[in-house]
Amino acid sequence: MEKLKATRFLAVLGASGGGKSSLVRAGLIPALRAGALPQSEVWNICVFKPGSQPLTSLTAKLLHLSSRKESMQTTLDQMEKDERTLHLAVAFALADKPAGRIVWVIDQFEEVFTLCSDEKERAAFLGNLIYASSIPDGQSTVVLTMRADFLPKCAAWPDLATRVATQQFLVSPMDADMLRHAIEEPARRVALGFDAGLVDIILGDVASEPGALPLLEHALLELWKRRRDHTLTLGGYRESGGVKGAIAKTAEETFGNFSPDERAIVRRIMLRLTKLGEGTEDTRRSARIDEVVTTPSEASAIERVITALVDARLLTIT
Repeated sequence: MEKLKATRFLAVLGASGGGKSSLVRAGLIPALRAGALPQSEVWNICVFKPGSQPLTSLTAKLLHLSSRKESMQTTLDQMEKDERTLHLAVAFALADKPAGRIVWVIDQFEEVFTLCSDEKERAAFLGNLIYASSIPDGQSTVVLTMRADFLPKCAAWPDLATRVATQQFLVSPMDADMLRHAIEEPARRVALGFDAGLVDIILGDVASEPGALPLLEHALLELWKRRRDHTLTLGGYRESGGVKGAIAKTAEETFGNFSPDERAIVRRIMLRLTKLGEGTEDTRRSARIDEVVTTPSEASAIERVITALVDARLLTIT
């Protein structure tokens, strides 16, 4: 029990598209950097997604923090063998910083279960994080975001399940006032106005789409692209497709500009980026370029396709 009290761990849970990542990335992290906690303005903050090799992702971030000239493979081997490795490596890296601390922000934590198929890697990843965030006077804090429907997956890992159960923040759906603020406040800050009644129409469309925050974000971006002087217009909203159709319209327009061969590449990319759920909703997954490049001659065409998808905000590269 004493060990649990010392834990520097927080699980941010909620429905898909409910704003978990936005709350952490646009709320918690800026607050920490502004000094919301004692000396948090000097803390290191490392944000990453687990991907299919979570321990490898964590090790790469750790080596970036440390000045030691240790090879990736050596550190990875140490992480696999000893769950104390992350804690000790952070202590060494921050030894000359009395207020030093690192916050490991693990976004889309469910990828540990959906994308990682190596039990040994998963166990070492979880073991290092739990130990580093639990050891008294340690310098690692862990914040994770995870879809609430993946809570049962944590049950197989008692230490993780205990921490998630006792130290969590549940992101509830935004009510109408919160959504109105999220729509109007960014526009107000850059002196943009709305056509009369437009915000109410947007709110009505959002209300009928559970987990619609990503759709709302895209719709507002498309609305901003179609602004008239300093006004966001009803005509621009309808032209973009609104909350329900903006991303589909952008996808259709982008897809329509590709050649038949490029469209085949798009289909292959999208299949690689989807993980079918087993008792849960389907989830996004990350993919390396070499997973979609089947022959060297395709490389330039794939690069063109990916660039077009990224430019249209339909794809994110990291």
